Amino acid sequence: SGRSYSEILLKGALYRLTVFIWENSLDTDIHSFRTKLSDEIMDAMYYIEQHYSEDIRLGDVSAFAGFSDGHFSRLFTAQVGIPFSGYLKNVRIRHAKELLLNTADSVAQIAVRTGFSNGDYLSDCFKKNVGKSPLAFRKEYS
Repeated sequence: SGRSYSEILLKGALYRLTVFIWENSLDTDIHSFRTKLSDEIMDAMYYIEQHYSEDIRLGDVSAFAGFSDGHFSRLFTAQVGIPFSGYLKNVRIRHAKELLLNTADSVAQIAVRTGFSNGDYLSDCFKKNVGKSPLAFRKEYS
């Protein structure tokens, strides 16, 4: 339908605007992209943002962006500054943080909702990324 296509275009434009604003307002201490993001990489980042809760893999996103797995992986890392798997994990952890602060869901429930295989794996990744357990994070910031 025409409306669905229009909504997709609008969401894509909004995401690109958000990335542009974010890129141009970052402090130097905060992670910034190595180079200007190409349209394909921004589309891939948008795809990841929309599908992070699913079992997505590099091949899914590279096919969406129209590249071979190897070329996409090199391009993504060169432009974003971290590998695809690290970026996907960061997106999932960011959403897990939101759920920890805004719901009473258990860590296992949040793990499922954010694409992690189980609560233990979410906890391990969360501790490495944030420096504290999900429950300690919830307690500190709630």
